[in-house]
Amino acid sequence: MIAPYVCEVRGRWTENGPNPGPTGRICVNDMGELILSFFTGTALGWVYFAGLWETVKKLPDVEKPVRRVVLSYALRMALVLSGFYLVMRGGWEQLAAAMVGFLLMRGWLLRRLGKTNNTCMRGMPYGSRGH
Repeated sequence: MIAPYVCEVRGRWTENGPNPGPTGRICVNDMGELILSFFTGTALGWVYFAGLWETVKKLPDVEKPVRRVVLSYALRMALVLSGFYLVMRGGWEQLAAAMVGFLLMRGWLLRRLGKTNNTCMRGMPYGSRGH
């Protein structure tokens, strides 16, 4: 017989099956949920930061760059916040795993896309304002 799986906060597995804990949630394989949340966070990070990259790349070619930046920000933020809300499902653990994935994707994209020419900044090195 398999030993009962104990969930300290959410409840316990009894001999008759799952027993919902104080939150009303049934104990399931938390590691699977966390892994799924992590990969969902990486996907959200890719969408957010790749969208930001595309927005910045196209700024020199648009007539109204402020409109482009504001709309891009609003769309990316709505998508990411909705995604985090759906991933969370009332548990902070899933949100934390998704945030780790989101931030790791940010770091990966910075390393991957950060080594390009600076033509959109008129040839100036990153962070230099000419003084």
